[in-house]
Amino acid sequence: MRYKIIIPGELPTLNEIIAESKKGRGKYQPYNELKKEHTESIAWIAKAGIGKELNKINLYITWHCKNRRKDKDNIAAGVKFILDGLVGGGIIKNDGWSEVGTIKHNFQVDKNNPRVEVLIREERWLFSNALSAGNYKSQAVSTAYLVRSAEESWKCIV
Repeated sequence: MRYKIIIPGELPTLNEIIAESKKGRGKYQPYNELKKEHTESIAWIAKAGIGKELNKINLYITWHCKNRRKDKDNIAAGVKFILDGLVGGGIIKNDGWSEVGTIKHNFQVDKNNPRVEVLIREERWLFSNALSAGNYKSQAVSTAYLVRSAEESWKCIV
């Protein structure tokens, strides 16, 4: 299945994250507030747009920026908020290697409507019942899955 969520505006860049991290004193940590704000908003968007837990996912993120003044690597740091928001929204259990496969980035300029569009594709397991049937070796079953490529054709990866 494919799902798409749209996050309005721009997410904090790596430079902004680092700057917030340096401001903290004692229990007051501005980065925590920044992370909480963006992670919670993404969680609500994901709950509304998807509303169910997915298995392993691939992300195709298009960053629509106001202009080209920020470096792409600074912009892409916002993926941290996206993944944490998907976990917080109950869309994925964790943002580790078992739940997140490919993450691809695309960058565009839209000065009138900056936003982040996240296309989420769930990987589908080809041999989901093979273990219970006992017909395949467990190692082969755990590494074979069916994915849909960007060209919308199905292929099996072993």
